[in-house]
Parts: sequence; structure tokens; C-alpha cells
Amino acid sequence: MAISTVGMPELVKAAKHGVMVSPQRVIFEGRNRSAQIRVVNSSDQPCKFRVELVHIAMDATGRMREIKEPLAAQKNVEKMLRFSPRQISLKPKEAQTIRLMARRPAGVVDGEYRVHLSLVPVPPDPSSSDALEAEQVEKKTSVNIDMMIGVTLPVFIRFGDLAAGVTASNLVLHEGENPFVNLDLNRTGNCSVATDIELYLSSPAGGDETRVGRVSGAAVYYPALLRTVKIPLSVPAGFRFAGKRLKAVLKDHEDTNHPVFSSKIFAFRE
Repeated sequence: MAISTVGMPELVKAAKHGVMVSPQRVIFEGRNRSAQIRVVNSSDQPCKFRVELVHIAMDATGRMREIKEPLAAQKNVEKMLRFSPRQISLKPKEAQTIRLMARRPAGVVDGEYRVHLSLVPVPPDPSSSDALEAEQVEKKTSVNIDMMIGVTLPVFIRFGDLAAGVTASNLVLHEGENPFVNLDLNRTGNCSVATDIELYLSSPAGGDETRVGRVSGAAVYYPALLRTVKIPLSVPAGFRFAGKRLKAVLKDHEDTNHPVFSSKIFAFRE
């Protein structure tokens, strides 16, 4: 089983509000069929979550939305995954483990099956001791820590000989006070892919390269073939890109050795 993490906006928000989840991405493959997810309440307030499975689709910009009906190839995925507990209650600084087990029902063909594990916040009962404790903490600290931030993380179950790759194309530069580029990721193969993107700036003559941008764990979910990512650039104020070259290096996020999927050089006109 390979387990790795991918940064997601809702996970970042949850961490800021005192809820930490590790790992943030689970992959079942090969002979291994069990995994654990650790949930930590690092805040000063108690919290409670309902644990459930949801289906999420990704569009070409990387935005994700919940869908009521899963894609045809994903209809059986809920029968493949068992998990417990179904609800967790955490006191301040407390941690709990969610255990997952995957199985292959009869008749399931080779391929990748994806579902998302969602931690849905449960509002405290106003009359409960937890609610009273949270109210006392809020008054004492004068800080309203919003614990009603949900967490959603992908779970992949893979059977058979699966592989994926990714290439970069269509880089568009946006100059200004906070420069960035939009870059298309083109997925190949028969499963999802997650890549670490590194951008290196150099002159047309070559020579030293300076890393000016990085994104970790940008994913393109199967069966989508394309995703556009936004990458901020770290350059001095007023930097001129005209005549420079930008090399995009895409590395395998899931492999601990991070081998290179592909690289491509983009040249900016004078």
C-alpha cells in the first residue's frame, strides 16, 4: 500500500482551525488492504465529526464538487471499503484513529476506484458539557475558533497493472505585483496521478537555474485528462521575464524517491 499526502484547500483550512489529519491521501494497491488515518484536535475546544463516504468530481481547474451519483466505473467502490468508527469526538489536544479496510468483491474488474472520506462537523448540543466548555474557552481567549470546518480526503483502491504519467503544456505567464503562471497538466495512463511541480528560471544561453516556483501534490483524477494549475512565482519586484526561459519539472509525488515524470522548457519572447 502506498500512502502519500496531497495539499487540499479544505485540509489547510481545517489545520488552521485546529484539526489535523494524517495522511491526507490514502492509496490501497498490491497485497496491502488496511490503513489508518489519524485525526488530531490541536485546538482548545472539543469537536465532533461524523465520518462518511462521498463522491467528488474534479473539473479542469482542479475545483472539486460533491456529486450525488458516482461515475459508472465508481458505483461499486463503497462495497470495497470498510471503516470505523463512524463518528469521533475529540477533547482539546486529543487524537483518534480511523481504521480502513479494502476488499475486492467478486466480479470487480481491474482498475482504479476512488471515493472520498469526509469528516462532517457535528454542532454541539447547546446544553452539553462540551458546548459549555467551548463557550468558556471562547470567552477566556476572546478568539472565536470556528471548528465547523469539514475535512475531505481521497481514498484510492487499485487492482491490476496500473500506471500513470503527466506532461506540462500551455504555460501562460501573468506578470504584475504578484506574478504567477497557469500550467496545463496532461495525464496519461489508466489511473490518477499526483505530481510535484518545480519551475526553474534561466537565460537563453543556459547556465545556472534558479527555482522560482513549486507546487506539491497537484493531482489529476482518473478519468480526467487535463487540469490547469496556478503556480506563484518567487522573483524580485519588477522582474522582467522577457528573453528568459522557464523549465517545468514534474516529479512523481507518490514515489518516495520522486522520479521525474517529464520536463519542458518554455521561452518568453523579448
